[in-house]
Amino acid sequence: MPPSSGPPSLDELAEQHKEIAALLRSDELLRGEIGPALEKITEAATRLLQVRRASVWVLAEAGARIECVDMFDRESASHTRGAALDEQAAPAYFAALREARTVAAHDALGDARTRELGASYLAPLGITSLLDAPFFVQGELHGVLCHEHIGPRRRFLPHEQLIAGTLADLVGTATIAADRSAQSRELESLKDGLERLVEARTAELEASRAAQKRLFDASPVALVATRLGDQRVLFVNQRAAAMFEVGLPEAVGQLAPDFWVRAEDRRHLVKATRDTGRLENFEAELKTRSGKRFWASLSASVIAFEGDLALVVGVHDITATRRAAALLEDAALTLRHMLDAAPFPIVVSDFETGVVRFSNQRAADMLELPIGELVGREAPDFYVRREDRRALVDAVRAKGHVDGFSAELRSHAGRTFWALMGGRRMTLHGEDVLMVSLADLTEQKETEARLRDLSIRDALTGLFNRRHFFETGAQLRELSARHGWPLSVAIIDADDFKAVNDRYGHGVGDEALRAFARASKKHLRASDVLARYGGEELALLMPETDLAQAAQAAERLRAAVAAETFEAGAERLHLTVSVGVAEQAAGETLEAMLQRADTALYRAKSAGKNRVERG
Repeated sequence: MPPSSGPPSLDELAEQHKEIAALLRSDELLRGEIGPALEKITEAATRLLQVRRASVWVLAEAGARIECVDMFDRESASHTRGAALDEQAAPAYFAALREARTVAAHDALGDARTRELGASYLAPLGITSLLDAPFFVQGELHGVLCHEHIGPRRRFLPHEQLIAGTLADLVGTATIAADRSAQSRELESLKDGLERLVEARTAELEASRAAQKRLFDASPVALVATRLGDQRVLFVNQRAAAMFEVGLPEAVGQLAPDFWVRAEDRRHLVKATRDTGRLENFEAELKTRSGKRFWASLSASVIAFEGDLALVVGVHDITATRRAAALLEDAALTLRHMLDAAPFPIVVSDFETGVVRFSNQRAADMLELPIGELVGREAPDFYVRREDRRALVDAVRAKGHVDGFSAELRSHAGRTFWALMGGRRMTLHGEDVLMVSLADLTEQKETEARLRDLSIRDALTGLFNRRHFFETGAQLRELSARHGWPLSVAIIDADDFKAVNDRYGHGVGDEALRAFARASKKHLRASDVLARYGGEELALLMPETDLAQAAQAAERLRAAVAAETFEAGAERLHLTVSVGVAEQAAGETLEAMLQRADTALYRAKSAGKNRVERG
């Protein structure tokens, strides 16, 4: 299957979980066979994350060097090992391994953490994207599981980074299992030696016991042997004594249950070990002599020791690992509480891709989508113009934060609205994210639009006002002169309007003017500008129109007004208009052109009204 382009489906999650669970239960890992276990993990990593190569590197030379112990190439289906990398050649990469849960270098050659590897490793192998997950043993960085992608650059999604971290934990588990297997073999050897010594009952008993003590002390893990009968400590090595804050001489004879937080956990360990002979990877909370608590992973075996059955337990402190997991969970919960408590809508998305990581309920309501469906979608999809989101990101990238940014958004239901935004760049769980706060500006924008409209409109007729007419006329005159386009004007005057006012009153006169305006607009083009010029006079700008065309347009307007009626009490009346038109002459001012049209208007009045004259 191709690399994931979004969160996995439930079926995909189930398959991934099944494969990881199979790895965890594999015979190679359980038996501590480190080589075969690593081969299984690297092969699974290339399948689960769809990368070309996966490899395991371990620290050497006190952490100043990493060496490849297994690399699987999916194309050739082959395993290799032996490559090495010194910290001196890539200090930023080594620092990232010590600080990050995962190193997701979507652009490996450009990422500051991995570009030092470009000339020596990435470019020769064609690697464009890296997803590296450190793994730990006994709370210390032990190595890294690398996932190498070849081809177009690839962005590793959060669930893929989680898979990488889980696989890295499996590598750590395999390493621990191998150590424990070696310890178990050592303990088995010790058990056999002890049993032979007891059976032989020879004079070499003391020497053998000294040898056993040396073996215990040389063990790389904390070891405790307790008598099964009375649960008294028979022996501890130096590591165990330090772990439990007890001196070596006084440790012998202590009651083992005193060092367990929950007695039932120890009873369960003892029973399971007696039933099967040995137990691995048992987790329990223990405590030191001073009462300090810590979590441990335990392996146990039952052996014969000095004539008694004894429980030998290997103890590995996993407190740091559990604390890191708990902190990660707490951080996510804290962020959710903070977002939900905010008094305004907030959305957190991936800085580059825009994939939504978190949202509070207010933002989900604004975008008309449940939170569960909003998370995982791409934030640019909610912008009417996607370039506005790019502009916001660029502004935040330049300054780290932006306030007072406005853009038109679209909800999931299709409702568009203007929003005022504040943006902040931050790091969340190792990812570069953009946190945006939102405020609905729709009402303010509508108010601004109404105010702009009022500033250029005549309140009675709804036509443009005289000031807007002259401002637009100056612009059209300049364009006409520059491009050689014709420009014409018309002055339109209602005939006998004073008689209407005198007979019916100004209320009817106002209705007559509104009817005059309605009829005049019926045959206009979008580019024409019709304005109330004076009391019952209108002025019309006609761009890209010569005198003959202007006269035809004026005639259509005259006829439309003559056909329009309006109410005057119980009567229905109509108006007629006289029109004068003029075309701009070379170099002529707008005022001069209007004066010629006005002169033509008076000729129309003198010739009987309800007609068009050219100026």
